[in-house]
Order: sequence, then C-alpha cells, then structure tokens
Amino acid sequence: MPVPSAWPELQPLAQRIAVGELDGDDAIAAIVDAIVAREIAAGAPASVAATVRREAVAAVQADRVLVAMLRPVLPTALAQTVTQGVAQAPARTRTPTPVPTPTPTRRPSKVRVAPREHELESTEVLEDSGTTGPAEFERAQTGRKLTAAVGVVAGIGAGVAAWLLVLRETPCERFAHEICIELAAPCTSAEVEAHLERKGVDDAACIAAREAAETAASTAGSSKRTFAFETAVVGALGFDPRTGEPPVAKVAVEQGPVAPVMLARKLPPLLSLVADEAHVYVSSGEAVLRLRSVGGQFEPIATAAAARDIAVTQDFVYWVARDAAGVEALFVDRKRGEYEPTTLPTAPAKLGATACVQAQCVYVDLTDGAIWAVGQDGAAARKLTGPLAPAPSALWLDDAELAWASPGTPGTIAAMPLGGGTPRVVAGAETQPRALAGDADGWVWIAGDAVHAVPRAGGDVQTLLPQGAGALALDRTRVLVTVPGQGTLLAVPRAGGDATALASGQTGLDRLSSDSAAAFWTAGAELYRVPK
Repeated sequence: MPVPSAWPELQPLAQRIAVGELDGDDAIAAIVDAIVAREIAAGAPASVAATVRREAVAAVQADRVLVAMLRPVLPTALAQTVTQGVAQAPARTRTPTPVPTPTPTRRPSKVRVAPREHELESTEVLEDSGTTGPAEFERAQTGRKLTAAVGVVAGIGAGVAAWLLVLRETPCERFAHEICIELAAPCTSAEVEAHLERKGVDDAACIAAREAAETAASTAGSSKRTFAFETAVVGALGFDPRTGEPPVAKVAVEQGPVAPVMLARKLPPLLSLVADEAHVYVSSGEAVLRLRSVGGQFEPIATAAAARDIAVTQDFVYWVARDAAGVEALFVDRKRGEYEPTTLPTAPAKLGATACVQAQCVYVDLTDGAIWAVGQDGAAARKLTGPLAPAPSALWLDDAELAWASPGTPGTIAAMPLGGGTPRVVAGAETQPRALAGDADGWVWIAGDAVHAVPRAGGDVQTLLPQGAGALALDRTRVLVTVPGQGTLLAVPRAGGDATALASGQTGLDRLSSDSAAAFWTAGAELYRVPK
C-alpha cells in the first residue's frame, strides 16, 4: 500500500514499521534519523545539527498516536503470560456461529461474542460472510494491522511535513520571533532579523543567545522574567536587537543620606547606650532606662547608681552599678522587668570591664587583671586567666571564645577558648586598643584613633579607618564609626574601601550602638536614629 506522503523516503520506513520489523524506541529513532538526514545540509555546524535533532525528537514524541502505536501499553511480562496461556489452552472445536444475511437496506453489523475460558481471541463477523473461522480471522487481523500502521505512518509523514515548515526557519529567524514575543516595546521579527543580519550575527550566535536568554528567564521570578530575558539577550549580542543600537546605560539617581530622626533631647550625659531589635537601653547615671527604637517615652528598668557596661541578650539585661554598700556589682534583670534585679556572685572582685552573652558573663578583676566567668546558675565564679598587666580595657565573648584588649603602647588583642586553654595573641603592637567588638568573622577595635580589624582565625591586621575614630559599632558587612572632629557618622566596609556618611553636622558625638536596621548615637544632649 503506497504511503501518501511528500517524502518518498518514508515509504520503506513505513513498510518496515507496518510489518513489525521496527517498533518502540527503534522505530522512533529511525523516524528522527530520517528527519535529520533530510534537513541537515553537509557541513552544517554541530550546534545547528544538535538543535535540529532536539526539535525532531520533540516533534515525534509529541505525536501521541505514533507513540501509542509503537510502544504498546501492555507490559512485556504480561504479554508473555497471555501468550503462554493461549499456547497452553486445550484445542477446541467450535461451530461457526450463523449470522442472518443482512438485507440490502441494513448495514452489516459487527457482533462480539464473549470468549470462553482460556480463549483470548475475538470472534467478529466479516462483511458479506455468514461464518468466521480462524484463518479468515487471522487474515482480517493482519490486514487491519497493516492498514492501520501504514495509515498512521502516512499521517506522521504529513505531520512531520507541517512541522518542517517551522523547522526550516533558521535559528536567527526563530530567535527573532521569540524576541518579539518576550520583549515589550514595538517589535517586528523582520526588523529584528534585519538588525541581526546587519550586525553579522550567525546561526551559532543566535542559538547561544537564545539559550542564554531562555535560561535567564526560566530562573527568574515571573515578575522579572521579561527583564531577565532582555538583559541576557542584550548582553549576549552586545546590542538591542529591536533597534540595533548599543544598550542605553541606566542613569543611577543619586540619593542623599536619609536625615536622622531625633528620638530624645535634653538628656544627661549617658554612661552607656545599647540597642537591640526593639529598644534602646541607656544609663542616665541614676537608672537603667529603655526607649522604643522608633521613639516614645523612656521606661525604667531599675534604679542603678552610676550604671555602666549595659549588655542586652535575648532574655536578660546586664549592667554594672553600685550596690547599697556603694560597691560595684554585676546586676541582671529580665528585659520586660518581670523580676527584681539580682546580682551575680562576683565579690570580692573589683570589677573592671565586663561582657555578657545569654546566661553568662565575664569580667576583669582589677586587683590583678585576671579574667573571670560567672553564670546565673548560682555557682561560684571561675577564673579563666592568670593575672594580666595591664588589666584588659575591653572584653568580648560568644558561646565559644573570649577576646580582650590589653592597653598600652604597644597593646595587644588576645583570645582563648571560653572553656579554658592557652591564650593566643591575634594582634600585637597596637596603640592603646579599646572598644573591642566582634562576630563570627573577626574582631574590630580602635587603636589610638584608627579602626583596625583582624579575621577570627588570625591573619594580618587591616586598617579600616586611619584616623579620627571616636566610637564604633559592628554591622554584618560594615563598621559604623563616629568621627567627632568632623561631626560625621561613617559606615566603613569591613572588606576595605571607601566610607559612606550616614549622618553629618553632628556636634558632640559620643555614644554609638546599632541593631540590624538602624544606628543610634548621642550628639550632645540628643539621641538620634538613622536607617543603615
């Protein structure tokens, strides 16, 4: 039976599929090979050949009729079982079922007879025949299978011919169509094709640019798909394919620093200033107070004479203040003030610098400069270091390690495991180091009036700001520094680079702190806030 196809080459392939010589993946691969062989010219680039094959596979796989015919639904194991059942069934003699002769005015009917046990073949009445036998049935089945297979392959030939109308577009033509579909602004594929040709963009470049744009668009969110596609196209081609012009540089609108917001005024000189994610905590010299970070009224935490070194953790507020006997003690209170402040067992130490994490504090005993640790479990304080001279001027700690700044010329920055161990010097030859801060990445401090930094694991000391520093606070990627002589608050990148002014025109810069969203500082008798 001839295949009514525009491709004579498909006729032998159709016959091989029809008689069962090819089926399944082998048949599909043969069809794809025929398409590729017809469409790829000799010497075509490998990228073009790969694209044609990829699209041919997609076109053939998309034809559900072909796939259903070439890949039977019945699993192989089940088909074998059925075949064996037929082979093992006892031979039976059946009397052909007589069928009334149809009248000229009635169409022949097809009647199915339910199979008996072990019988899987169907009995069908053939047109113009009064009986049905095994030989006639087998011939009918074979004829119908051949007719269906050849017909389906003929349809595939017609479908592939239609598909080739699209495939015969060059990669740049298809790319031009996709550009005008994806991108905004007036766009016609003919104009895009003209720009691509005028710029000398070949098929390989069009394929590469198209793939880059599709990848960028697929990985961007739905709201950013068009922007990602356009950026990738222009970046790959080096010009806007809609206009043929180089990309227009976007002009950045330079915005000045945000004006600071005054949170409070007419304040006494503050002995301490600390911010967390919700409040600013201050020591007025007579009490520890807190203020919402967006402003409002101060509320007292506790009466505290000459309170200093406020430290705020997740659940606690710590400070050093004089007790009823006039001796400095380390106090702790809940943030919300549910309990009366209590003291930690630091006596008889003479308290120097302190630092606290969630449920533990460290402090310097000024009698010999040793560093001690104390918790809220009621246990006695434990000594972490031997005597240190001069006594450390600043402490820092986290859950794993303790660091301190020893003043002097030269001074040092040293660290040791919080559980005990041998101290290590991480920076030496420092000039009067103070204001030590740190995190998981490293430590930052002021030496003289310069800001220095060193990695947590050790290494070279880096100068972030050469002079003028008054106070500092640590950010994830920057160090915030007051420069009283200039009246400015600066943000200095921790990796090094130019500083950015967060505020200027500040008189009497003194205390400084920050949370994740803003910086807080005092200038004279006023308290300010500015977003970071």
